[in-house]
Amino acid sequence: MSWSRTATQRLWCLHSGEATLESKRMVTDTLYNKVNGRLGGQPDRAAVDYVALGPNEQYYLQFRDGSSWWNGPDSLTDALHESQDEDLEVEILAFAPGGGWFVMYDDGSTEWEGLPTGLQNQINGRISSMPDGCDAATIEHLAIGPAGEWFVRYANGDYRYNDVPTGMQATINKLHSKVEEIVSVSLGEDDTWAIRY
Repeated sequence: MSWSRTATQRLWCLHSGEATLESKRMVTDTLYNKVNGRLGGQPDRAAVDYVALGPNEQYYLQFRDGSSWWNGPDSLTDALHESQDEDLEVEILAFAPGGGWFVMYDDGSTEWEGLPTGLQNQINGRISSMPDGCDAATIEHLAIGPAGEWFVRYANGDYRYNDVPTGMQATINKLHSKVEEIVSVSLGEDDTWAIRY
């Protein structure tokens, strides 16, 4: 499966495990217009290197020039301002329901608040059970859905997940049995999901 993106900023994704594809709007009109307004006749100015979208119009955008924009809880803003003071760049950012969030920086350090309990336990357990500097504890991909479902993949290829839709779980099991590596996962509203492998 591959991602398809059109000029109208749409993402093709699997819906509830069915074999049909459905188009979903990736960003709100407000965010789309804000990024396009940044162009100012210079397309390179709006080149986005990293994007994370969350519920309630939360977002994080990191531009190629090193600047970033976000809309999220005050606690996330405080963490991101502090990381900028320390010259850290965001590697992974995920929003969780109820104002929760997770950030991993380019030095491997992490911060989070309000994560689903199972995910918080998974991350804490993984970190405490591995020796310092062990790749098996380094998070390489994290997705948190609007209902608190989650998927985490570590640098050594191990992954864990909880409360994902039934069709997605079946697809993960099928990929695992074929020894396919899951690169990333997206979890959306109404049990929508996508797996890139």
